[in-house]
Amino acid sequence: MLAEIERRGGLPAPLRDHPELLAMLLPLLRSDFSLWENYVHHPRPPMPVPVTTVRGADDEFVDAAAASAWGNHTSQAADDVVVPGGHYFITSAGPETAAVLADAALASIIPGMRDERRIT
Repeated sequence: MLAEIERRGGLPAPLRDHPELLAMLLPLLRSDFSLWENYVHHPRPPMPVPVTTVRGADDEFVDAAAASAWGNHTSQAADDVVVPGGHYFITSAGPETAAVLADAALASIIPGMRDERRIT
């Protein structure tokens, strides 16, 4: 599992090099991988909420087509935002990425915010 995580961009050194933190994190990662490996999609009606995908510009695993496919699961707007970084862009996220995530979260709860977002 750790080899697959490394292949996808790895863990930040402070986590990877700290046995106690890694021991706490591994059960969560195992659960995530189990969900990913065993998930079976059951078609349902589109959700009545906007969807924003956020992906790293250097991500080798999630491309524009995969991100845009989320638009099939909503009856509202679907945005795809590209930020600096790879598959685990969040580990090196700066203020611009934080603003993208905050804008997406706010746009989902504040009517009209989606049209006023600073980041597209």
